Amino acid sequence: MSDLIQMFMLTVASMTIVLSLSEYVFGEFGVWGHWREETITGILYAAQTMTLLVPLFIFTKLKYKNEWNTFGFHKVKILTILKRIAQGYLFYYLASAIFLQIKMSFQTEIPGYGEQASHIPLFGGTDAGVILGGVIIVLIAPLVEELFFRGYIHQVLKKYTNVLGGSIGSALIFTLFHFEFQVFIPIFILGLVLSWLFERTGSIWTPICFHMLNNGLAFLIEVAIFYEWIQTSL
Repeated sequence: MSDLIQMFMLTVASMTIVLSLSEYVFGEFGVWGHWREETITGILYAAQTMTLLVPLFIFTKLKYKNEWNTFGFHKVKILTILKRIAQGYLFYYLASAIFLQIKMSFQTEIPGYGEQASHIPLFGGTDAGVILGGVIIVLIAPLVEELFFRGYIHQVLKKYTNVLGGSIGSALIFTLFHFEFQVFIPIFILGLVLSWLFERTGSIWTPICFHMLNNGLAFLIEVAIFYEWIQTSL
């Protein structure tokens, strides 16, 4: 558990430094503030990714020489993945539907259950930016995040508590690290589903595939709205 605490502190400290330097380097009056938005976002995401992977590497591969299967990289049948993904989506949307029904029935806003902000403006709103955003959001982010949150944090918390403790704890940390508190509840539910998929199949590939599919569908909707392929209002 001490390794987890130290790694968490190192990750938070690294992320704080990155965020602080980003304003100085890429802000309106920053040294490279004139660079294209998609370039800046790509660099910042790469730096953020390193704040997750470097501490993980130090406290696992470097310190204990852990093999990749330690993180859950086990073979699993494609049909099993597809079956569990379908079940995961059923739970995810049923849970979301409950909150939506409460929101509509009582005509009230639920803190943490707002609208997801579009990521496309972060990438400059250009065709090249959309492609870069798709690669990062749909392919890279799910792989890195599942390795970190399910492959390591979930398993450590489960070791010192139980499956429920590992699932809730990793889902909570996963949600906080997204810094999107207007959609805290959906992200937390997603974290629980991803942990459930990991436990049910014993392979990190299942939550990775689910995460990629979920991000891909969400990003596709953002792209469709951005290019006005679909109308969001009358």
